[in-house]
Amino acid sequence: MRLFVRLLNMYKNQVDKRPLLTQVLTAGTMTTVCDVLTQRLIERNQFHDYRRTAIMGCCGFLYFGPLCGTWLTILNKSKLPVIACVALDQGFFVAPLLSGFLGIQSVLSGKSLSATRHRIKTDLFPILKVNWMIWIPAQAFNFYAVPFQFRMMFLQVVALFWNCYLSNEANKATEME
Repeated sequence: MRLFVRLLNMYKNQVDKRPLLTQVLTAGTMTTVCDVLTQRLIERNQFHDYRRTAIMGCCGFLYFGPLCGTWLTILNKSKLPVIACVALDQGFFVAPLLSGFLGIQSVLSGKSLSATRHRIKTDLFPILKVNWMIWIPAQAFNFYAVPFQFRMMFLQVVALFWNCYLSNEANKATEME
């Protein structure tokens, strides 16, 4: 237990010193790990697709991490009530974030721009509906009870499941095309 508390304190100190870098590293690492888990445990792929894991890792390190880290910082500094933070997060931020992810993931997987547009048009709303079921309560708890330094970590714990779902959905659509 002391080791766990010590690790949390070390993480908190890193967020205090380098908030965006620490949040980017957290998101990127967890997104990469989630794709590995998805391929191994959920899809039970016989052969690991390292290109796919690299694409998901790039999305975590270069897309989700910087955008979500910056967004969490903006919401934290805004001092808005929890309900306003959740409404902005889920009503304003998530749809463009997921559209961008689907687009980046498609293009990096070798799809044409027209196939990418079609994919966003057909896949975004079904993914958003699942997103809202998971993330509205999760973000309400996050903005209400979790100190700023641990919000990205909390997101990534929830994202252990979400990123597995997202990786599976994104790559299922890619494989069917």
